[in-house]
This record gives sequence, C-alpha cells and structure tokens, in this order.
Amino acid sequence: MNGWGNPNNTNNGFFQYLDTGGFNPGVTISGGWQPGYTVFTLSLTGGNGDDGNAARLWNAPATGGPAGDTAGTFTSFALNLTATFATPATLNTITGWYEQWNVMPTSVTGTITGNFLNDSTTNTGANGLYSFAFTISGPGSWAADTSAFWRTAGGQEIVVRSRWAAPAVAPVPEPATLAVFGLALVGLAAARRLA
Repeated sequence: MNGWGNPNNTNNGFFQYLDTGGFNPGVTISGGWQPGYTVFTLSLTGGNGDDGNAARLWNAPATGGPAGDTAGTFTSFALNLTATFATPATLNTITGWYEQWNVMPTSVTGTITGNFLNDSTTNTGANGLYSFAFTISGPGSWAADTSAFWRTAGGQEIVVRSRWAAPAVAPVPEPATLAVFGLALVGLAAARRLA
C-alpha cells in the first residue's frame, strides 16, 4: 500500500487500521446490502489491527513528527457504517454480488471507536493507551472531490474510486477475509508506516 506522497499521511488527526485478512483471525466483518439494495451497512470489530506493522493513531495533542511517533497496536476497534444511495445496486451476474461502482452515496453515517496502545520507539513520551471515538458523516470524499490518485513505483497512476460490493445477503458475521468494499470513500486509507 502506498502512503508516501499522500497529503493525509501526517500525524495530526491521523489514524490507520490495516487488516489484510489473514493475520488477525479475531476481526469480524458483517453487513452488506439491505433489502432494496440502496442501503449498504458495514460493521467491523476486533483488535490488533497491525498487519505489516502499519497501525497508527494520532498522539493528540502533539503536532508534527515522524510517522513512527504514532505507531502501535489497536487493542480494540469497532467501525459501524451506513451508506445510502439514490439508485439500487445492480447484480453482477459473473460474481453474484450487488455493486455500486463509481457512484457516491447520498448519505454516509457511522462511528469508529476503540483503544490504541502507542509503543513508539521514535517518541517514547507518546507511549501509552489512547481511547478514541470518531463520527463518520457525509456525503462526500476528499479523495473523490480532488480527483486524488497515487503513483506506483512503476509510474502507474491509481485513481481513487467509490466502490461498494457485497453478496445479495450477508447477515452473519464473516471472517475478515470477506471482501467488502467502501472504506476508501470515507477517507480510510491503508498505507505502510515508513521508518
């Protein structure tokens, strides 16, 4: 994941929870499209979101400093999100999933809460347990509004898009390997911590 060059990759107000699906079996994901396919819900709970040594949370009220100042481990984490669309998602007959590609929701609401253990080696004064509670509201996405993209090491430009997909019914919590999309819309970006 490419965090370099990202203007949001700064300590002030920043958090990063990366779970690639194979390393944190305690993480559960549930949700999907609701009847009518205009409302998408997502719930993620768990802890130890530290795949690739990438977990970060702003050590408020400090400002500036290297990424290592905000390094640590999420001891608990919960995300609840609801996105509402003007038109229903459509069935992809190849995958069997209902999808909204490149369509922004008309409304996004939710919360992100948890606890984070800062174990920074670059700033031991920031070490300790932090609790957080964020509110998600929308519509809107800074990334979409600014036509954001990142450039790979090979020079390819990757454009940020709004992508929401899930099976027709997903009422039972699934392991973290379930591919539920949509987090990029609300500005949640996965990027590796740089030493």
